[in-house]
Amino acid sequence: MNDQGSPANGSAELAPQRPERLTSQFAIDVCGFDRWGHFFIERAETCNVSVQGCKFYLRTEVEREAIVALRVIERYCRRGNDAAPVLFQVAHIERESNIWSLGAWKLRAEDLWPIRAAHSGGRAHSCD
Repeated sequence: MNDQGSPANGSAELAPQRPERLTSQFAIDVCGFDRWGHFFIERAETCNVSVQGCKFYLRTEVEREAIVALRVIERYCRRGNDAAPVLFQVAHIERESNIWSLGAWKLRAEDLWPIRAAHSGGRAHSCD
């Protein structure tokens, strides 16, 4: 019998926990290279975010595993519109009608989203 998936001590291996996703819409600028290698910049909006990534929609088709830069467009937070872009890698892309749904992971542990999760209930708070 082949038991390669079990740890040597016999305890059950725990699956990695998916980070909590918050349904939050932030205006973002996305830039990178499309499927054909042409540079693009597109204004988009997130539909959910987590500490490790986000989901958003684009009109531009990009390759899975492509690297894109996202910059949050903030109007009321201290970081303002001069916030530096953060690099993401596209983990999932799917055609939805005339747009593309993308799931992407942050490549560095930078704080990007202008929210903080509440300790109870998982509600998100915007910047003051």
